[in-house]
Amino acid sequence: MGFDPVTAAIDAGKTVINKLFRDKASESELKQLELEYEVQMAAESRKENSDFRRFITDYEGKAKDVPAPIVYLRSSVRPLMTYLVGYFDYLFFSGGLEWTTQQGKLLFSINLLCLGFWFGEKALKKSGILEAMTKGKK
Repeated sequence: MGFDPVTAAIDAGKTVINKLFRDKASESELKQLELEYEVQMAAESRKENSDFRRFITDYEGKAKDVPAPIVYLRSSVRPLMTYLVGYFDYLFFSGGLEWTTQQGKLLFSINLLCLGFWFGEKALKKSGILEAMTKGKK
């Protein structure tokens, strides 16, 4: 799993659609626009000779041109960070160290980052975690 530029482009486009048409369109019309945009971007990204695909390939680099040690290094970042966060969670919940409230909140935030890193913002939004965190701050 890595950065998915197609998903990032689709999410960015949805955000733009939402900002531009929020006052001018109903909720169902906004959802329809987002869906049409998502379908169009997914279709465009699958075309072998599309400008979008060429841009992504140039931006990310061709996998065959990247040296193997770099590929291994890039693909090990997420698992290593996850193991580190898991170790901190173990220390927190096992009572192995004394934690302040502030350190506990920081660990919670790091766990959210880790979840977002693996599953993306969409999963965090659908889980309700983000809404629960921001509910008291509004």
